[in-house]
Amino acid sequence: MSKTTASGSEPPYTVLIVEDHDSLREALREWLAAVFPDCRHLDVASGEHAIALAAEARPELILMDIELPGINGIDAMREIRLRTPETKFVVLSNHDGANMRSQMAAEGALGYVTKRQIHTELIPLLSEIMARNRPQED
Repeated sequence: MSKTTASGSEPPYTVLIVEDHDSLREALREWLAAVFPDCRHLDVASGEHAIALAAEARPELILMDIELPGINGIDAMREIRLRTPETKFVVLSNHDGANMRSQMAAEGALGYVTKRQIHTELIPLLSEIMARNRPQED
């Protein structure tokens, strides 16, 4: 699950993908690993697993699907923010609309990407968020 950099140190940025569709989750992990090779990429299929892994791994960024089995993405975001308030979120959803985008922004999401727009919007958004929120080196 963990990836180290070429220097042998822990990667400077951890990204957690929370998506219940296996093929999409795996494709996202592989794509992001190719685009951001110096990051640690983790993934889970449920809100419950996201809450548990976020408490352990303390990812800087979580890509959160809204519609998940069990605890939905919104409730999982709320719980994770209580435990690790420094974690940033980008919401992935099949739904588009100003109301949903506004609600997710109010919940603390830095971005909202519809699954139809992942190929054009996700990488530029993640690049911007990572550049603004790089963990400080000791």
